[in-house]
Amino acid sequence: MTQFNMLCPLIGLFLFIAFIWILVSIGHNTDYYSVHAYGLPIIHNDPNLKTELVFLGLDHPTSMAFLGADDILVLEKNNGTVQRIVNGNMLDEPALDVNVANKRTRGILGIDVAGNPTRGQIYVFLYYTESSRGIDGSDNCQVDVCNPAEPLGNRLYKYELRDGKLVSPRLLLDLPATPGTGENGGPVRVGPDKNVYLVIGDLLHPRTIMSNNSTGLPPDGTSGVLRITQDGQPITGENILGDADPLNKYYAYGIRNSFGIDFDPLTGKLWDTENGPLYGDEINLIEPGFNSGSSVVQGIWYSNPSNLSIAGNVAPLKPHGLVDFDGKGKYSNPEFIWLDTISPTAIAFINSDKLGKKYSNDIMVGDINNGNLYHFDLNDKRTGLILKGKLADKVADTYAENKDIIFGSGFRGITDMQVGPDGYLYILSYYDGAIYRIVPIKSIIPRQSIINLLDNNQIWKPFGQTTISQNDGTLTINVDSNKPLKIYNRSFLPTKINYHMNKTLLLNLDYVSKSDMGNATFSVQIRENSSTYNTNGTKKILWSSLLHNTSGNLTSESFILPDEVANKPVEIRLYVITEGKGQHTLAIKKANIVYL
Repeated sequence: MTQFNMLCPLIGLFLFIAFIWILVSIGHNTDYYSVHAYGLPIIHNDPNLKTELVFLGLDHPTSMAFLGADDILVLEKNNGTVQRIVNGNMLDEPALDVNVANKRTRGILGIDVAGNPTRGQIYVFLYYTESSRGIDGSDNCQVDVCNPAEPLGNRLYKYELRDGKLVSPRLLLDLPATPGTGENGGPVRVGPDKNVYLVIGDLLHPRTIMSNNSTGLPPDGTSGVLRITQDGQPITGENILGDADPLNKYYAYGIRNSFGIDFDPLTGKLWDTENGPLYGDEINLIEPGFNSGSSVVQGIWYSNPSNLSIAGNVAPLKPHGLVDFDGKGKYSNPEFIWLDTISPTAIAFINSDKLGKKYSNDIMVGDINNGNLYHFDLNDKRTGLILKGKLADKVADTYAENKDIIFGSGFRGITDMQVGPDGYLYILSYYDGAIYRIVPIKSIIPRQSIINLLDNNQIWKPFGQTTISQNDGTLTINVDSNKPLKIYNRSFLPTKINYHMNKTLLLNLDYVSKSDMGNATFSVQIRENSSTYNTNGTKKILWSSLLHNTSGNLTSESFILPDEVANKPVEIRLYVITEGKGQHTLAIKKANIVYL
């Protein structure tokens, strides 16, 4: 008895380590299972489009840039890391890791790429709040006031990409990062003129004349869109507002904060989204010398000095009290306004017809608050938006008025959008840590069945808290979770997909999923089933996709499979990932693999 008591702690420790190893083994490189239990984001009012998951496993991503097809650089706000996603997998080492101050909207915030890849010349422009202490998150601040010595500043650097790493940093802009911790802006774009454009807000303190504070401090690089050459110099002969530095770098001013800019592919003109306090979010067409009006005007309303979170009176078309630099600065009303804040972020022109010709060169806008995607048509002159019904006045007075412009939902905090080299729209989700892609739903007819995954010769096995029944051509997976931990419950089928023709492989699933209590994420995955394991002790993932929570309704989906799933032992897995107590069911009515 005494010996048993002595062994108990060791046995418990061994079991605990083994349990953790199992969780790590089944969870590695499958972070997409943490996507919320409502399934993939939804596209509204267009049954010909759907969302796909490109990658999940990022830590609060803020911005991305394509190096090429299926090759994306992504920024992680709080870590100062530049991750590289190649063919849907994140490389083991980041391309760069810098020290950032990361309170509120500080961090590593903006990226764009320029150069000539065919000559091996790739330059990467990075904007981030640089820490002075050599560590991330060292800016321990009050709500809006910080130690002036921390951080070093909001800085724009130019890097070279060599051998997969960002090297040889060159400081192009050294901008203030205090006194406030918010409104740091972030978007960086290389324009059609090959110059670099950067937006920075007012740092929560509209203290300079660039924020239309007529008695304020001189320009300091905040509250505007800055434009410089790729070597960090002002544009020769094009000093819009004045010749002194840094006024000679301003392309626009009076900007409270922005998380999105993009250039119209047809006109080359710049557009942005802007964030109000608790009202007056905007979409703007930015001409050279544009004055957005902050801190005098937000949306179409004067700022309310007694309560900055409540709109004041409606301002005239030419508001009083604006700084205009002897007529060189020009104010114009926003092209669209949200009275109730949604916090718009990314803006992107769809310079492709891959989603359908009706969307070519239209505007998409994302928001951080709701994870919605908004679609806007432009007028023939491309100087404004085509708005109808209650939005004809250019103002969404209530959230309900957004109904006709919401194009997609469920993206859980959009921070960036880019049209990829393949012509599809890629969307970065801050809270999911994911990259999504919007693609057409292809209407394709299977020609020949290869394998029926539900016939009597295919025996599925349970794992975790899973129980299964397999009869009458239906596989039913039940999970009655009673543990608070995240559990990767699954049923799996060891099999082989014998196939040697040069045709497209397709997995067809008819299924019903539901959660009677609690939430779960449903997914399907194909892994290698061999004696060779990855260095972390897991089997190699060949393909994976999320399934919807259908709330008990039957749905049908088809998935194009990569060639590497064929002609080798594989393990097909159906996951019901739970976190906490709950009762969940996934019933597979049809599961077959065909070629086209």
